[in-house]
Amino acid sequence: MSKNKYDTFLIDLLSKDKFLTSGFLCDILSSTFPVNNVYARKLLERSVSKGFIKSSAPATFGKGQFIYF
Repeated sequence: MSKNKYDTFLIDLLSKDKFLTSGFLCDILSSTFPVNNVYARKLLERSVSKGFIKSSAPATFGKGQFIYF
């Protein structure tokens, strides 16, 4: 699968900060790109399904948030 701009952004971000919460990543995606919070969560899900990033699922942290790395 080819990387899109969102995949590349997430890979770069997670290479600097090893572990980030879904809430933080969605906020960053929403402030960097013209996407809403719901679509940002979908982008995270798609990047995980493509194998570009990993998720702590099914384990959650805080208020039901996944950790991405």
